[in-house]
Amino acid sequence: MFILLWGFKTYAATLGMVTLACRNGHTAAHRLVRTTRKFTLFFIPLFPVRTSYFSVCSMCGEQVPWSKEEAEGMAAQAGGPGTAAAPPLDPVAAPVNPYQAPSEARYPISVPAPSNPPAGWYQDPSGQPQQRWWDGRGWTETVQQSASGA
Repeated sequence: MFILLWGFKTYAATLGMVTLACRNGHTAAHRLVRTTRKFTLFFIPLFPVRTSYFSVCSMCGEQVPWSKEEAEGMAAQAGGPGTAAAPPLDPVAAPVNPYQAPSEARYPISVPAPSNPPAGWYQDPSGQPQQRWWDGRGWTETVQQSASGA
């Protein structure tokens, strides 16, 4: 008796990580994924049957399909695995994906520059029972005893 074992197996590869806004309103990292479904014979993958591309939101897990060109262009820009080294992205100066066609599924975002807390007395970051003056840019040497007293 001869038994022929055949089937399909799906392989997934992460192309890169990008920051996007998803349909659920999250601005978060999205993983670009390529899945390849292959025909197998005796558990040996022989040839691809179907390849698909999508992104996965790290906040809600929503999957959004991408075209091959969009996904590979974004992965090249993000410098993902298997791509030529790309210059680092400046999230404030450049849009996340200049290759992207308008779509209601995903929106390029820019991240505002972080702002420092206003100048004032704050709990000493060293953990001492005192307050230290923050000048709006960094900690100074000026300290005072905490109001709680120690």
